[in-house]
Amino acid sequence: MHYFDHKTKTYKLRRGNILKDRIDLKVKEIEKEKSEYLSAMLTGDTAKGRFFSFYSQQLDQKKAKAIVGNLTLFLSNHKPWRLFAIEPDFLKDTVEVYPEDENLRYFDGDDGNDTATVILTGSKGYLLLTNGID
Repeated sequence: MHYFDHKTKTYKLRRGNILKDRIDLKVKEIEKEKSEYLSAMLTGDTAKGRFFSFYSQQLDQKKAKAIVGNLTLFLSNHKPWRLFAIEPDFLKDTVEVYPEDENLRYFDGDDGNDTATVILTGSKGYLLLTNGID
């Protein structure tokens, strides 16, 4: 990761490591309302998760349901599927304090909409990553 040095008018490499010393990974299975959870990503429903649409590009409920239905039918091949919300916590952000010689951060605060979701069908898992910040 780089930054622009105005003094030299060049890009320079930031010092440090983006990984935290302690790595946490929380996994929560969404057992009920799986399709509704995925639809909430497309409709920007913040009641179901961190799905705010910064650019007001959310879809209406009917279109979101159709997309989710087609996606899950295609991935699962009409078989049962499971859904997991993953909360990784292993990258440094600007909210926490680190040694002065490290100015490398990945996240710029806690107000983003980054998510990791796994759709598990049979022996295959499909990882859906979203990166949402204005």
